[in-house]
Amino acid sequence: MKKVTFGAVVACLGLALTGCNNVKPMTATNTPTHQAKTTAQQHQAYSQRFLCNTGLAPVVTFINDSQIRLQVAGATTTTLGITPSGSGSRYSSNTGLFGNHGGQWHQKGDTAVFEYANIHSGEKIEDICRLQ
Repeated sequence: MKKVTFGAVVACLGLALTGCNNVKPMTATNTPTHQAKTTAQQHQAYSQRFLCNTGLAPVVTFINDSQIRLQVAGATTTTLGITPSGSGSRYSSNTGLFGNHGGQWHQKGDTAVFEYANIHSGEKIEDICRLQ
């Protein structure tokens, strides 16, 4: 077994303690500052255009962190609120789409599933849409 010299132990302790001595006291110049941002500063609204398998071309505008505006066929517009999702972002509304039926927009990346009721039959349609 090798003997560890007293000098080596003192040198290691000295280096360790030197690191502890480099802590700067909190002053006005290095104190973290936190400023509350207004909603307008936190989220800038933006739009995305999609093309769906049925030929619909919805425009989705992300209004804020919890709502989107969905415009379909250039005329039908509704606001959908965010709902829990296992993956991606899901928005839904009970009213406001074709024939005043509700619908759902579930987006992950550049693909979305658009669920709505057929205006004539009320049958549920699940349309796959891709970002353009």
